[in-house]
Amino acid sequence: MAVVDFENDRFEWKEVWKIEYLRPIAAFHNTGGGRLLVGRTDDGEYVGVKDPKGIAKSISDTVMNKMHFQVFVNIDNIEGKDCIIVDVPPGNRMVDLDGKFYVRVGNTVQALEGEDLREVLLNEKGLQWLDAPCEIDIGDLSKEAISFFISKGKESGRIPISVDENDVSGVLNRFNLMTSGVPNLTAAILFSDNPQAYSRGAYLKIGLFDGKGSLIRETYVEGPLIMIPDRAMDKLLASYVPPMYMYDGPSVSRYNHYDYPKDALREVILNALMHMDYKKSQPVTISIRPDELEVFCLGGLPGSMTVDKLFKKHHSVRRNEALARMFHVAGFVEAWGQGIAKIIESCESNGNKIPIFLEDQGGLSVVMFPNILEAELSHMNEKYSDSITVSLLRLICEDPKLSANSIAKLLGISERTVRSRLKNLREDGIIDRKGSAKSGKWILIEK
Repeated sequence: MAVVDFENDRFEWKEVWKIEYLRPIAAFHNTGGGRLLVGRTDDGEYVGVKDPKGIAKSISDTVMNKMHFQVFVNIDNIEGKDCIIVDVPPGNRMVDLDGKFYVRVGNTVQALEGEDLREVLLNEKGLQWLDAPCEIDIGDLSKEAISFFISKGKESGRIPISVDENDVSGVLNRFNLMTSGVPNLTAAILFSDNPQAYSRGAYLKIGLFDGKGSLIRETYVEGPLIMIPDRAMDKLLASYVPPMYMYDGPSVSRYNHYDYPKDALREVILNALMHMDYKKSQPVTISIRPDELEVFCLGGLPGSMTVDKLFKKHHSVRRNEALARMFHVAGFVEAWGQGIAKIIESCESNGNKIPIFLEDQGGLSVVMFPNILEAELSHMNEKYSDSITVSLLRLICEDPKLSANSIAKLLGISERTVRSRLKNLREDGIIDRKGSAKSGKWILIEK
């Protein structure tokens, strides 16, 4: 790591060595590593240090004695001054300094408090945040949700037929959902009718937006988390991204075509629910716009995972181990570490572009793109391949009875523009209108 002219999350300098500067060393170790330079003023002037060998040994010995890891200390002559450079390696586990845990936030050092500190202490015991005991009685857990989980698990072959769904305590113990003799947070959010009482973000929100970004309508999908994937898919396919009703030319027979492949969409939702940071109050959100569908969950990628690694062979890194395990037992996910491959394969087989994965605003977004009916619309002239026309065609496939006025409102454009596009599409044999102007319906003609 080179010496730079500004302090950041990986580099800091001090004019003299003081014992309190063990804090930035601890913070670097806990936050991916970094470098501390001693012998430079706040104004950036190199002044060096007296007795550099003695100070270098003192730093190395003190770090080892107090925090039990090794730093790499070197003496470097910079602009004629002997300065000390302390290279701090990233740690495999969080270390404390005199009972406090420090992390790097930008170019500052901050002590962990509250839920962040609680998570570190749990990790020290090999536990995660959702493994913490919860103030909920076993009798307050939803029997319907537990029965649903057991039924799904038996269908998948991952729960023996002999398991009794009425033995709630036995079920919780079987799947390690008890901590210190009481249900833990994983059990509470999976099986409680009101999981938001234990994690304010334990629900899912769906929003439909027009072409100008204005919210048209929204739906809250709530209840036991184990039941939210099915409820979310039912709501999406019924009210937000229903199948398109395609028609062939001669017989006008109808068949269903999905804008977003069901398997890929469900897998994205499952991954968001499994990797969500449930310490946060914001839920998983699904934003549907005319040209994309975005699933967002707070927390970002866990551990050392990066977006680039997602598209390569990788081990599954799970923020919520117990939650992921329960989704696997229920048959929701087939194999750990295979979700991204499944999403890509499903999109490609349906004719959709590969989704984009973005780390943004402290979370992870997966942006899916609709199938624009390239196969069915391959006969279209280039002038009809623009986003407005494709969105218009998508809308009349979803609801053939839409009026020009309704289409204009949904796309955020003028009714005159819609009527002009419809007229051109009819003249070119792309679509047709059957029935009266008031009660008729649009038909997409396959050639």
